[in-house]
Amino acid sequence: GFDEDSLFPVDRADRRQLAEQFKSVFQNITALTNCVRCRRCRLHSKVTLLGLGTTLKILLTPDVSLLPSALSRDEIVALVNTVHKFSHGLMEVGRLTNLYLEDQRKLVARVARPAAAAAFSNSGASVMELALSYVAELPLSQADEDLLVDAIVDKDESVLSLAASFPAEAFGRHALRYLKSKPRTAKDTRRSYDVVVVGGGLAGMSAAIASADRGARVLLLDKSKHLGGNSAKASSGINMRMDATEECYDSFLNDTVRSCESGLGPCEHPELANVLVNDSRETVHWVEQRFGVPLSAPVKLGGHSRPRTVRPQGGIIGAELTAAGSKIAHKMSNIDVVNNAQLVGLIVDHSTGHKTVEGVRYTIGNNEETIEVLSSSVVLATGGFGFDVSSGSLMAEYRPDLLDFPTTLGPHTTGDGIRVAVRDADAGLRDMDQVQLHPTGFIDPKDPGARTKVLAAEILRGVGGVLLDQNGQRFCDELGTRKYVTAKMLERADETGDASRAFSILLPYDAINGPAKRHITMYSSRGLLQEVDFRGAVKFVGGDAWKESVPASSNGRYFVGKVTPVIHYTMGGISIDTNGHVLDTASNVIDGLWAAGEVAGGVHGRNRLGGNSLLECAVFGKRIGDRLPVEGHSDLDQPRQPEQRAPTRKSVGLVELAGHNSPSDCWIALYGSVYDFSDYSSEHPGGSSAIEEGCGKDATETFKQVHTASLVGDMGFEPIGVLEEEEESASVDAKHRRADDEL
Repeated sequence: GFDEDSLFPVDRADRRQLAEQFKSVFQNITALTNCVRCRRCRLHSKVTLLGLGTTLKILLTPDVSLLPSALSRDEIVALVNTVHKFSHGLMEVGRLTNLYLEDQRKLVARVARPAAAAAFSNSGASVMELALSYVAELPLSQADEDLLVDAIVDKDESVLSLAASFPAEAFGRHALRYLKSKPRTAKDTRRSYDVVVVGGGLAGMSAAIASADRGARVLLLDKSKHLGGNSAKASSGINMRMDATEECYDSFLNDTVRSCESGLGPCEHPELANVLVNDSRETVHWVEQRFGVPLSAPVKLGGHSRPRTVRPQGGIIGAELTAAGSKIAHKMSNIDVVNNAQLVGLIVDHSTGHKTVEGVRYTIGNNEETIEVLSSSVVLATGGFGFDVSSGSLMAEYRPDLLDFPTTLGPHTTGDGIRVAVRDADAGLRDMDQVQLHPTGFIDPKDPGARTKVLAAEILRGVGGVLLDQNGQRFCDELGTRKYVTAKMLERADETGDASRAFSILLPYDAINGPAKRHITMYSSRGLLQEVDFRGAVKFVGGDAWKESVPASSNGRYFVGKVTPVIHYTMGGISIDTNGHVLDTASNVIDGLWAAGEVAGGVHGRNRLGGNSLLECAVFGKRIGDRLPVEGHSDLDQPRQPEQRAPTRKSVGLVELAGHNSPSDCWIALYGSVYDFSDYSSEHPGGSSAIEEGCGKDATETFKQVHTASLVGDMGFEPIGVLEEEEESASVDAKHRRADDEL
């Protein structure tokens, strides 16, 4: 048997001194482990130390003193656990040895590979055919397959040498690493797709998904880090024909045309409004089914003669639809998504005397290298131009009178697609001076001068909210069109001499029990709405002239906030026909070029009806996706299978979480998982403060008041860790202190 005397060849009189030395060392190590922040790591280390200490205790305790009662239950458990860990470690040594030997065998096989390649060549086939056979054999993404095939067809000597020297799997790995690391030239960046969609809002998503469902190879480009665009900000809902009757159709069309005309003359492109209304029922049902977002019973918004605006019950419609669409686009094998992609230009063929768009040029991030992609169809879904008010901007050119107004639009709304289409393809424009001012953008009391405002959704007025001037007086029909309500607000501001154009919005408390509950909860949590009693409401709005025209609240309380007119939408844009083809300045179709969403002009005329923006995106995006030419690739219309990798998610304590509390270093806990939202706040559809206020915290309660639990995952965010409550285990520490003393 094992003789511990051979391990410790000292007199028994010296064993006590040796034990004291071990005890001192173990106490130092235990003190160090107390500095470990992760409770789980600290526990495992202390259990292991206790097991090792128990082993030494047995070895150093005289035989006469080593009685069964000398070992505690905790020490025995720790000893067994430590023996198990060491045994498992010895088993791993054998496994690692086998892996090393397997690598050596593969190395030998690689050295012998040229003979196999020669045999392949002797059969009458070339190294190029060998390389192509490898590509056909390997499980590659569409992008990687295209990259390899392009290099092989171009007879890249390095790639062909790799094919002649390595088996298929190793060839694919080394060739892709080589191709992705070498500097690119204009020649090897020209790749081909059936469709290139520029813009990742609802219009771009609808066009990409609809065409991909038909088997098209699609490249989806977006200039932001995440898909969604301004569509993700939409909160009031999406309009639709509630039934197939002519009466329902006529009612919807009349409301749309009346908003388009705004009392200033006929709507110039009624054919586009007709398509919008006629396709609405089928398209909204497609959105529900394809995006998997159920839409609830309709409500009535301003400018509508009846309820027809639907939304999801569990969240804000824009965020829910774009998150679901983003998830679908990333999962489909025949859609490649590229973020941080800036459109540089269109590839246009003028050789036949008729313009044909054949692809796009773009850059990625800060890289100035231009990538060229060929495609038989290019869909522009790049949004409007209302954010940029700089010198030389489209706003400065067409509406200089609005440059001092705040906006609800994201910083990406700069008219890129419009400028490129005009410059490269001579695209026609229409209604460029028609810019919609939404009557209600919230004035944040924490930052009243901020240029970007959070939209006070139309539904607030739809459920009984009223607008009040500085004296607490109503001055308009809040359910009128946006153009009408805004005009009344500006007129009243001129009358009262209020240069700030600040007004109050007031809602009876009972409104929180209706379809605007999530909106009211969200705005209240961010300090944009305040809950007050009657006296507080009178003080906030500046008077009580409203009390006779506003239904009394059942509990005597109200919600109040400050709002101002904001640049919200640009009705003008690229000229299109009823199928989304882009028209040139002579109203001729430009082959290969399409446009959908806010980048297109003419659909809404002088004023857009609330709830028609998402509808326009979905109707014309799907209409284009259903009609553009597709070669058809039957092997590409299956969902992309994600790599099966075991997630490695560390435990994150509250102290560590709190250390990541700035916009550039922002961790937020949601539903027990921790996510990295660093540098995302500027892109958040609901405004940067909603993200920044949650940095370094568990924001689950705030999040679930506004969004569904699946939203973060649908947007593509992956947890970086699991939230762990910081609970110091006094009993465990006490056990280890006792073990130190006994040792």
